[in-house]
Amino acid sequence: MGFARNHKEDLSKGPGGRKKKTRIYVAGYDDLRKVDTFSGTPNRDCFLLTLLYVATRGFEVELVDIKNAFLQSPDDHIERVGVRIPKSIPTMPAQKPSFLTEYSDAKWGEIRKEAERVVPGQIYKLSNALYGTLAAPALWGKELRRGQEELGFVPVEQSIAVRREVEDEPAQDVQATHVDDIFGAGERTEEAFDVLGERFKIGSRIKVNVGSKAKYIGMDMYRPDAHTFELTSESYLEGIDVDAIPGKLKKSLSEKDVAPAEEQDVDMSLQGVYQEANGMLGWAVYLNWKRALWFSLLSKATTKPTARHLSAVKTAIHGLKTHREPLVLHGLKRRELYLAGCSDAMWNRPKYEGRQGDMMMLNDESWDLERDGPQNVISWDLSKDKSKHSSSSISELIAVCRLIKRIPRCARFIRKLWGRDPIISIFVDNGALHDWVRSGILDTDTEYRGMLDYVLQQIQKWGVHMQWITRRAQPANCLCKPIWFTESIYK
Repeated sequence: MGFARNHKEDLSKGPGGRKKKTRIYVAGYDDLRKVDTFSGTPNRDCFLLTLLYVATRGFEVELVDIKNAFLQSPDDHIERVGVRIPKSIPTMPAQKPSFLTEYSDAKWGEIRKEAERVVPGQIYKLSNALYGTLAAPALWGKELRRGQEELGFVPVEQSIAVRREVEDEPAQDVQATHVDDIFGAGERTEEAFDVLGERFKIGSRIKVNVGSKAKYIGMDMYRPDAHTFELTSESYLEGIDVDAIPGKLKKSLSEKDVAPAEEQDVDMSLQGVYQEANGMLGWAVYLNWKRALWFSLLSKATTKPTARHLSAVKTAIHGLKTHREPLVLHGLKRRELYLAGCSDAMWNRPKYEGRQGDMMMLNDESWDLERDGPQNVISWDLSKDKSKHSSSSISELIAVCRLIKRIPRCARFIRKLWGRDPIISIFVDNGALHDWVRSGILDTDTEYRGMLDYVLQQIQKWGVHMQWITRRAQPANCLCKPIWFTESIYK
C-alpha cells in the first residue's frame, strides 16, 4: 500500500482551478484471482447520439462526480485482496492540520482513533475496492448499476442506461458514465441524483443550463439554447504550448507535408518528442471529424520521425488552436429520423495503397445533404487500404462495406433512445459502385463479389436506401484527403 499527494482539477475554483488530493493506492502485487476486471466507457458515437437526443428533448443536464468511487464499492469476491500497511506510515497528529477544512475537529478525532488500530507492517484484507487493485473499476461499475437499477434505469449500451415507463416509448431519463463521472439528463434528473447521493458520496454537481459551459471527460460543452450543444477541445488546446514543440511553424499543410519519410531523413532522436506531440494532436482532433485524417497520417511517422513530420504536427496543432470548429448538435424537430451514411475512398493503383473514410449523421426528414451539407455528425471512421485490386471503385466498395458494418449499432441505439427506427440512407459519389448495387452484378475483380453480396444482404435487412450524389456534395472526402482549414472539405 502506498500514498500519494497530488493536484486535481477543481472546476469550482474556475478555469485552471486545482486542489490538493491525497490518494491511497495499492501497487507491486499479483492478483491471481479469476475476477472480472473490465470496466467500459461510453462509445463516442453512442454518447454523441445521447447528446443529440437530449438536445431534441430539451432535457435538463447535470454532471456529477462521485467522490472516492472505488472506496465506495464493496469487494464481493470470496477471496479478498490483502494489503500490507507500510512500516513508514506516519503517525496522525493530534491537532488537525489547517488545510483539512472538510473535517471538523470531532471528525478528526474519530479518524485518529481508527488510525491507532492499524498496525504498520501487518496485512489486512480489503472489504472495499482500492485504487490500484485490478478489479476496482469493475466493482465500482457493478455497484453503480445496482444504484441505477433501483431507480429504474436499464443498461442499453456500454456505460449508458435509460429509464422509461412504457416499453418502446422515448426514454425519459438517460445516464452515461465514464468511470466516476456521470452525465445525467431527463425529466427527473435532479431527483435521480438526489437518490444516488443518498447511496454514494458525491463530490460535485454541475448543471449545464442554457448559456453555460461545462467540461466533461475532456470535452468542452456549451449549450447556447435548450436544443443545441457545441462540443470542442478548447480547454485541452489552451494547455498546449505550441512554441515548446520543436520545428518550423508553417502557414498551412498539404499532403506532401505528411507523406512517408525518406530513409535518409529519419531522425530517431526526435522519436520521444514526436510521439508526445502527435499524441496531443490525437486528443485535439477527437471531436473534429474534418481534421481527423491529419492525426491518422502523421501517426505513421511515430516509428520513423523526421523534422518535416514534427513541423507538420506543430502546424496542425496551431491550426486547431486558431480555427474554432465546434461539433454542433441541433435537436430534431420532426418525427421521422433520418440516419445518413457517407463513404469515400482514395486509391493509388501503382502503389497498391489508399484510404477509406465513412461518417454518419442523424437528422429529421427536413434535412437534405446537397442543400444543407453535413449536420449532426455523430460518427466517423478512417482506414488504410492495401488490397490488391484494379480500380478506385473497388476501394469505394470496401468503404461502403465498412460503413454498413457500423450502421446496426447506431440504428439499434437510436431505437433505444427515441423508441422508433430511423430511415437509413447511404450516399456515394462513384457511379460504378452505384450501378453494382442497383444491378447486383460485379463484372470486374470477381474476388470481391462476396463483399458485394454481403452489402446487398445488409441493405435489404436494414432497408437501406443507396443514393448517388455529386463529388462536390460528398463530405466524406475530407476523411480521405487532408484538407487545410481555409480550404473547402469538398476539394
